[in-house]
Amino acid sequence: MRRDTTSWFSHNLGMEMPLVAYGHSGFPLLMFPTAAADYLEYERFYLIDAIKEFIEKGLIRAYSINSVNRYSLLNKESHPAWKVEMLSRYDKYILEEVLPLIRNECGQDAKPLTTGASLGALLAANTYFKHSDDFRGTIAMSGSYDIYNYLEYERFYLIDAIKYFIDNGLIRAYSINSVNKYSLLNRESHPGWKVEMLSRYDRYIIEEVLPLIRNECGEDARPLTTGASLGALLAANTYFKHSDNFRGTIAMSGSYDIYNYLESYYDDNVYFNNPMMYLKHLNDDYHLPRLREADSIVIATGQGNYEAPDRSREFSALLHSKGIPHLLDVWGHDVAHDWVWWRKMLPHFLGKFVS
Repeated sequence: MRRDTTSWFSHNLGMEMPLVAYGHSGFPLLMFPTAAADYLEYERFYLIDAIKEFIEKGLIRAYSINSVNRYSLLNKESHPAWKVEMLSRYDKYILEEVLPLIRNECGQDAKPLTTGASLGALLAANTYFKHSDDFRGTIAMSGSYDIYNYLEYERFYLIDAIKYFIDNGLIRAYSINSVNKYSLLNRESHPGWKVEMLSRYDRYIIEEVLPLIRNECGEDARPLTTGASLGALLAANTYFKHSDNFRGTIAMSGSYDIYNYLESYYDDNVYFNNPMMYLKHLNDDYHLPRLREADSIVIATGQGNYEAPDRSREFSALLHSKGIPHLLDVWGHDVAHDWVWWRKMLPHFLGKFVS
């Protein structure tokens, strides 16, 4: 099997970009690596061997390129705007540099098929759907096609809003994924599975995330939880179930009763992941006394578009009935269920806790 490698300095990306081509003829296949891997990944993991028959018979000529994922979506140090700027530059690199090379070898009318797995599937699909006049189609394997998962609190500048506290060493912020798309927001799932996923998520936080935080911040570290909208429910649920492991919560624009998502289904997982349920009946000698000594519970909401302040008021009334000290802060009628207000809320309350 013919194998040719080349490399050049990309004027679009400002870096050396290698490429490997397999085969002597056939329609072109453009391959995007997974995650932060390189142009030789598909060779190392025998995917090239798996399609060797097509290559040796001259049915396809496969081109495997580098990605820039480590500088874009997977770069935890970069601003979200730079991450997507790198994706745009990568797109131009493909159109202005890789595609002309392929057409020089396969014919000026060649329309490559794109392919990739995992994060490579996103890149393959994105290239084809943006440029279907230049590409034949795509084989996208095991991909996720929404880049928002990589960018949420960064892309909506909530991290920028609390940058002062981070830069001055007052807080260390950890942002994790949710499983909402597989649990409460999954319209195809049985309610029993939705709450089972919430219980597994709770164990993930306690058994996996919390140890990582304590390894970096000290074995006695008790994180403050926070989140907005559905994230407020998750933040509050984590704290109120595990007040011995967490300091408190800043819950913004939340609803604290999951029953709306469950079609009247009920089991133990529903009860123990529904703060409006389990707190109502909490009368033990361990958690309730600890909660009654809390000093870092904030329930915040606006009263503007798409806000539901009565849900926060109901939750506050429940906490009050149990003797759990907290701050209910209801902002004005101009305060909508939106990032612009959460960017104001979070630093406002953090300022109270770290001063």
